[in-house]
Amino acid sequence: MQPLRGTDSIMWTIKFRNGTMKRFKFPIRTTPEGSIDPYGNTPAADMAKIAEPGFFNHNQQNGYRAGDPSELICK
Repeated sequence: MQPLRGTDSIMWTIKFRNGTMKRFKFPIRTTPEGSIDPYGNTPAADMAKIAEPGFFNHNQQNGYRAGDPSELICK
């Protein structure tokens, strides 16, 4: 497999054992690396409020919520 890079995309061809050939073509990055600000103008998180109700981790431990016996499948 040899990737071919053009000005706007990268492409490669794969030949499978059964003889089928498949071509893949994807656009390449058009912005300079490191130029995107993923958080934009969002304010910094207030860590004092993180334990209050309404946040995604309320009543959770290490990303998992506490188990509820009524949700278990018992046979």
